[in-house]
Amino acid sequence: MIGHVGFTLSELIVVIAVLGLVAGTAAVALSTAFGSPTSSEADLARARTLAIVEGRPRRLQRRDSSGVWIETVLVLPDGRVVGGGVDPLTGGRSAE
Repeated sequence: MIGHVGFTLSELIVVIAVLGLVAGTAAVALSTAFGSPTSSEADLARARTLAIVEGRPRRLQRRDSSGVWIETVLVLPDGRVVGGGVDPLTGGRSAE
């Protein structure tokens, strides 16, 4: 058997399985590291997109669990956001 160079099928299967485990673990770690936007952030992003597409201001209001208005922001057609502790340029929550 001199001169035969290569891998056996079982070696290839083991390597592919290990790579799959590493990739799966990395995908889960990255998805939890970045997190998903909260519903208020998703609503703000949706209102911002609609304001830009429609070319007119949109008002976004939130209520707490008892139904009391707690926040109102105005999203302008150029993408800026005014009010409610929101960064006017990015639309994200400002650090207060």
